[in-house]
Amino acid sequence: SLTWFDIGEPLLIHSQPNQIPDRRYGVCTVLIPALGTRLVRNGVEASGRSWPREREGRPFSTSALAFSESWTEAT
Repeated sequence: SLTWFDIGEPLLIHSQPNQIPDRRYGVCTVLIPALGTRLVRNGVEASGRSWPREREGRPFSTSALAFSESWTEAT
């Protein structure tokens, strides 16, 4: 089982096609940071953890739930 906890405020991430050189696709997604996670397999908890980060000046982590992801291509 995978559990997300210490859930943060949703964040809209949007990039245009070619905004980053040689990246012809853009993306629009809503990310919800999870400052903590737990993975249990066959009753044994994994030893890894989420690492704290900052994104757009807000608390974030290496773990997040992603919703409404849409990719766009330059025409």
